[in-house]
Amino acid sequence: MKVVHDYPPLYAEIAAAFPIKHRSVIFAWGDAIYNPHSLVLNDALRAHEDVHRMQHESYEGGPEAWWRRYIADKAFRLDQEVPAHAAEYMVHAVLADSRKRRRYLLSQIARKLSSATYGPMVGQRKALELLRKELKMEDKK
Repeated sequence: MKVVHDYPPLYAEIAAAFPIKHRSVIFAWGDAIYNPHSLVLNDALRAHEDVHRMQHESYEGGPEAWWRRYIADKAFRLDQEVPAHAAEYMVHAVLADSRKRRRYLLSQIARKLSSATYGPMVGQRKALELLRKELKMEDKK
């Protein structure tokens, strides 16, 4: 995906819907990652955004229609974010040197998924459950 060091289309609508002002956030828009704060994009973040690229490609109306629904529909947003966060986790997990480290990474990804950045869509415990289901992991408490 190409990287654009600017705000994405619909940024005003996105920023009005989510508490992202004054935060360093990246955005997928079709085959581009909008990176207005020039963050270093590691392989895990690229994997996350690549899932969104594929979602945009398969969504009728493309990225603009996808983003409008993403903003308006909490259930849709969660449905789109779970596989993207799972892909992000998988990149990290490959490099993890122990089961304990993988569990820690999964809990951190669940924390990110349940963060205010995405609006109030899921608690951390439910996020962890959804990620495990997506990753087809047995839910061990």
